[in-house]
Amino acid sequence: FEMSLKLSKKGDYGLLLMTALARRTGFASLKEVAQQKKLPYKFVSQVAGELKAAGILVSKEGVTGGYRLAKDSKKILVSEVLDVLEGPMEASGCEREHECDCGGACVHETVEEKMTQGASRALAMFTVADLVADQE
Repeated sequence: FEMSLKLSKKGDYGLLLMTALARRTGFASLKEVAQQKKLPYKFVSQVAGELKAAGILVSKEGVTGGYRLAKDSKKILVSEVLDVLEGPMEASGCEREHECDCGGACVHETVEEKMTQGASRALAMFTVADLVADQE
């Protein structure tokens, strides 16, 4: 039995962007954040666009423009960010479908679904502010 909860680069970069913006007041340049975090600007820009479309970030044009969190980091759940960037967490299902000798009594999918639900509940319990605190 193997189960791994993996974060894609998109989710990882999104959370890095969120924590970087949570540490700032006002609007921040994405180019600046990408350079500081050593992230590819174009990719971070796409991620920021998705988070803005979901109402998690806001942006402003111009010299003093950039991106900032749409609300306090204590009110943005990590699960919200990951749902936007990764889609909802789902159990992958049984990989052995036709080879299984369980005679229809397999618990693999049930166990995996319970684990996925538990992980989803756990992510819904902590915020971007918690991530920032954990990094310090």
